[in-house]
This record gives sequence, C-alpha cells and structure tokens, in this order.
Amino acid sequence: MTLATQLIAPSGFGELRKGVIYYQIYTDQEAGRVVLTSFEDADRKAREGRLHYVALESFTKGLRAGRLKEVDAANRKKVPPWLSDYSGIHFDTADRFTKPRPDIDGKTIETPQDRVERRAAVISAAAMDYELIFGDVDPISAMNRYANQCDKNRQRFRTWLIVYLAFGKKKWALLPAPNGRGTYSRDDRPPNPETGFAVRLGRSSSHGREHGFDVTPEVRNTIVKSFESNAEIGMTLRAVYRRALISHFGCLTRVVQRAPKRRGRRESYHPQGKPFPSYGQYDYQLFKVLGEEQVYKYLLTEQEFRQKYQPHQGSFSQAVQDLAERVSYDASYSIAHPRSTLEGYVLQKQCIVQIICHLSAEVLGVSYTHGVEADRAYKQALFCMGIPKSLYARILGLKISDDDWPVRISPLALKHDGGAGSAASIKNLHKSLHSPVSHEMPPAYTPRGNAQSESTHDREKKMSGAPTYIISNQSPLQMAREHFLKLIAGNKSRDIRDRATPNELSRGIFTSHDLYADLKERGRLAGQILEVEELVTMYLQKVEFKVYKKALRFRGARYQPFDPDQRADFGRLLMKNEGKRLVGYGLDISTRVMWILLGGKMYEVEWVDRVRGSALENSMTMSEHEAYESMYASALTEIVSTRDAEVNNAEIELLNQTGQRSKKEIRKGTPKAKKGAAKQETSDAKL
Repeated sequence: MTLATQLIAPSGFGELRKGVIYYQIYTDQEAGRVVLTSFEDADRKAREGRLHYVALESFTKGLRAGRLKEVDAANRKKVPPWLSDYSGIHFDTADRFTKPRPDIDGKTIETPQDRVERRAAVISAAAMDYELIFGDVDPISAMNRYANQCDKNRQRFRTWLIVYLAFGKKKWALLPAPNGRGTYSRDDRPPNPETGFAVRLGRSSSHGREHGFDVTPEVRNTIVKSFESNAEIGMTLRAVYRRALISHFGCLTRVVQRAPKRRGRRESYHPQGKPFPSYGQYDYQLFKVLGEEQVYKYLLTEQEFRQKYQPHQGSFSQAVQDLAERVSYDASYSIAHPRSTLEGYVLQKQCIVQIICHLSAEVLGVSYTHGVEADRAYKQALFCMGIPKSLYARILGLKISDDDWPVRISPLALKHDGGAGSAASIKNLHKSLHSPVSHEMPPAYTPRGNAQSESTHDREKKMSGAPTYIISNQSPLQMAREHFLKLIAGNKSRDIRDRATPNELSRGIFTSHDLYADLKERGRLAGQILEVEELVTMYLQKVEFKVYKKALRFRGARYQPFDPDQRADFGRLLMKNEGKRLVGYGLDISTRVMWILLGGKMYEVEWVDRVRGSALENSMTMSEHEAYESMYASALTEIVSTRDAEVNNAEIELLNQTGQRSKKEIRKGTPKAKKGAAKQETSDAKL
C-alpha cells in the first residue's frame, strides 16, 4: 500500500467504521503502525482530517482476510467531500479556476489557482518532511511546530497538509470549499437597531443610498403576478415592466424639475406612496423566483425558445449509416430575376428545390420552377434524384458523365421544414405521391429551419438604403445551367471531414462527392432505383401533344424520338393518330426533352433542332412555350388575312399595268396526243 490509497472496512475493523473512506498517509515500519485519515463520519457529514492509527500486523491481516478493502476505481474519490460539487472538473484547463478577472476598480482578483498555489507554498516544507512528521510519536505536535514556523493557524495548517497528502500531493485538493456561495438571502437581513430599517445592500442609487423601496414578500408576489398577466410573445422585459407599473402597482408619472433653468424629467410615482420596484429589482426578482427559462417562455416564440435553450441533439449524420437513408429538401429563390428568351421581359425569381443526403451531405436532386413554391417543384427534384444525371443535363442542353454526379436513387424517407411557403405544397405532394416514401418534420426539440438543406442556398448580401432588386441578363434556362454546373462543383468540393471516419480520411475521402462514391461502391444504399418511365408518370406534370401533318407537335414545336431506331415505327403510329391529342410529360425548366405515351409505349422525344438559330431557341421553359404557342397561333391569323390582301393586290396591279383581268381557265374534253413539232418541243424541254 502506498500514499493516498483509499480503503474501506465493509463491516468495520477496530476503530474503523463501515461506510467511511479512509486514506493511507504513512506506514511506519519501525513503530509498526499505519497512519490513516478520514474526512467524514458514518452519517456522511464532511469534517476536517482526523488521524487513525492501526497496528501494522493487524492491518496486514485485515487486508488478507478482506476486512479491509481498497476502494475500486469507479468509487474512488478525486476531491475532498467539501469539493464534491467540483467532481469531474479538470481544474487546470477550466477558465473559472485559472483565468484572471478584473475587479470593479480595475485590480486583478485572486483566482482559485492563485489561492491553491499560495496554500501549497505554505505547507511545502512540511510536505517534503511528511515521513518525519508522521513517524513521530505525536504527529499532531510535529505538524503544529511547522505551523508555528509559518505563523499560520495550527488547525488550518494541519487540515491543508493532511488533505494534500491524502489525495496524492495534488494541489487542487487545497481548493477552498464553496461554503455559502450563492445561498445568501437578502430577505434575512437584520434591521439596524438605531433606525429600525434593514441595511440596504447593493450599489447605491444616484439619488442617495436609501432611495427606493425594499422588495417585501408582497411586492415580490405582485411582480410575479404582473409578469404572468402582462407578458406576451415578442415583448421585451422592459416593456412588461412599464405595463406592470400601471396595471398592478398603480403608478402614475409626473414631471420633476431637477435643477433651475433645466428641462424637467418625467418619473414614475405612486399617488399614495406605496412601494413599487425599480427595473433592476423587477428583473432580479423575476429571474430569482421563476428562473430564466420560465421567464423567456413567456417572451419568446416556440422556435426562438428552442433555439436558445434546447441542448444540442447531435449531428445530422450520426443517426444514419446508409446513403439516402434520410434526406432533407427545401426551396429557395434565385437572387436575380431572369429575362424571357422570347421578348426579354423580366420574369419572377426562379424557385430552386434541392434534396440533401444526411450521411454524405451530397446534393441528390434539384429542380427549377417559376413563381411560388409549388408541389410540382418538389416532385421534379425527386425526378432529378431518381434519373441518371447525364439525362437531366441533356434536358438542360448540357453534357456531363454519370461519374460527375453518380446519384441515381429514390429515397425512402424525406424531411422538410414545413414553412409558410411550403405548407400547402408539401401537403399536396404527400397526397399525390403513390410511392413508399415517408415524410416527416424536424423534431420538436429543434427549430423548424432545415439547416441541412438551407446551408446550401445562395446568400443575398443585405444592402442599406432603399429596396432594390437584381435583374439578370440570363434566361431561366441559362440560370439553371449555371446553377447546375456549380452544384456539381459544390459536391466535389464540400468539406465533410467531420463526417468521415479515420479510415475514410486515410483513403483520401474529404468531400461529399468522394464519400458518396465510396459508400455507393460498397453497397451502402438505402433507397430504391426505379425506371425512368416510372419516375416520369410519378413526378412530372402532364402536357398535351397534337399530331398534325404527320408530325408530333407541342405548342407549335415539332418533336421526334431521341432514339433513331424508333423513328420509323413512331412515324407509322403518328399517321394512324393524325389529328389526335396525346398525353405527354415534361419539366418546367426545359421543353427540349419530353416524354409521350403512344401505342401503349413511353417514348422519349426531343425538340427537332433547326439548322439556323441558337440552341437556346430550341430550349424554352414551359411558361415560355405557352407564349410561343400564342405567337404561333396569332401568326397564322395574320398570314390568312395578309394572304387575301396580297392576292387582291396582284389582280389590281395586273389590271393597272396591262389592262388585263385575271381569267379563270376552263378545261374541256380530253387532251389530244402531241404530234410533230409539239412533240419535239416537249422532248427538248425534258433535256
């Protein structure tokens, strides 16, 4: 057994009692005794160090027989009983024990570490000679002699030395006990015998030390009642105090002339001289009686209260182990207003929906729509998530490989914020999806914001001055193309070191793209892979095609199958359906690629490019295509009316210039066979 070994006597042993922890101080081989100390009695009441002496032979036998046992590591005391509130604290790194604090006067207050080191310096000489002290016939007298040399109180010196040795010469065992700190009650102040009034505590008022009223139990109860009656969400505590002075304390206001030739100042007073609290007293008593959390429950919204007082519930990735096991989706709006492709007028901001994987932080899907946040925007983001990204890029008029964005999966569980803009659209989305996908809100202990998704939104810089808005020189499709490519770049550069395991970091997995590709290769997918045709009917909005002049048309534009091998059979089916209207599917952001049901089969069709014109003219949004259809129809009306006028103008010119009128030819009989010169002229004409 060594210094500071902690022992117990399960059933008592000699003068040692059960239920008390004893600390070994010194083993005196010459005197044949062991010196122990304890700091509490059998009732667990803390006390100063008391010495116990056990014969060495009896001590050894007690250990062998199990009548004395060493305290196991789980129950071993790290600090004296009077410091039990500090158990588990690492004193050397805690600022409250080591960091200096300035006093009101600017002087530095002595830190707990300074006090501990000062005490350790006092007993340093005795601690070095502890074997001589406890090997003495009377250790208490030996300790008193050292105390006299230091000119310190004997009992205090002995306590410091014993506790220092009992805890293995650890200086923090000398930390002063926090006796009475924070337990003083101002209500128990004795009255001044001369005046009969209790002594006023705290900082003096600028109007005199005795200015103001004491807070009696009656005033305190009125403070609490007034707060509960007047407090409302969104109010400040100062506003509640002002209202309480009138409603519950019956105060009025008056103008007081502070000094000659100076403007008066308004102050509160009670017409009958009854006591009322200052704002400081009101604030202090509320937080003392109700507690800070209860006070702010009255003043903050549910979301603000959760954000301020709810403890951290962990990261998004720690509760999932597979890709797409849990995903979040949320909508945002573009910073700038796009311009129309057709006439260049300013459009509404673009609504962008993104779906984020909780495990990898990879953006799994995206959609681009216009106007308000609608359920079709969320559906189209799910469509993007479930198809090869090379196909979605082709819809936008871009070219990428599937390795650039290796996501093709449909989720099993979705999470949304349920904000004001998305409440109706999310509700409609839940009703319309006929797939095994569960939906949920963020848990009640977190703010309703969807941080996992919202952290990927573009941020608009706040500008001072009058409100402004930004107009882009890009069309909606151009903006979508730019955002799409930047989104891929974001996946390949998003820092996920906090999510990665040490093994993954050692293999060079630093970004969400790396993590998704690695887990996908290892088969860690929780979603399902659906066919494109199934996703088309599930998520995309229906549109109407028309077969006109043996061609498939959508609002004036002509379409044909993307696969050249399908075009012959497709053309024959169109001939059979001439003049009919057919059901198709498309995305809001681009009508370049669409899908159509014909003959019981789903065809992927694309806008037939013109030789002239830019590629952008063959890639419009759905709303722009409506305008294009209107232009197409109005052009036909103008052509018909113009045709009549032009034919009449030709007849008028013929009559004015030649005097000849346009005559109608009459065919009679059967044409005779050509002979001679006429036949030769025909032969020459053919050559």
